[in-house]
Amino acid sequence: MAQGVHKITETFEQELSNYTGAKYVITLDNMSNALFLALYYEKNIKNNTSDTIIIPARTYPSVPCEIIHAGLKVEFYPVEKNTIKGAYQLIGSNVWDSALRFTANMYIPNTHMCVSFTGPYKHLKLGKGGAILTDSEEAYKWFKKARFSGRDECSYHVDELVGISI
Repeated sequence: MAQGVHKITETFEQELSNYTGAKYVITLDNMSNALFLALYYEKNIKNNTSDTIIIPARTYPSVPCEIIHAGLKVEFYPVEKNTIKGAYQLIGSNVWDSALRFTANMYIPNTHMCVSFTGPYKHLKLGKGGAILTDSEEAYKWFKKARFSGRDECSYHVDELVGISI
């Protein structure tokens, strides 16, 4: 059970879980970091991606950047209209970009859906923020530690850094 300021985050994540239908929600400072963590986890922890991720040619600039940052290659497929709408899969992975779709019961099982709360066109206007929706408990635990510099959610003054070598 979270304490102090972490309780606010836990409560918000539970409400997002209830709304989206995802079993687990991990909030982050932005969706770009959500994409990076989801792709990194799938590539390096689970070995569950192809080497090349295929995305629409019209997308937010950080999407291909995060793919490359996670150690993968990018290919683009053409998009007929000037803009994309809704959510789309980063083909070659089970990661979804849902920056433009945030609705009740939106979660797609067996995926890591990344949502954004940043920008003027978002339904939930927090100024800045993102989240990963997942139904994998293993991924959830990894994402929680990864968002907190590999530590547990407590003050670093009391955290026990077991098994770390310098």
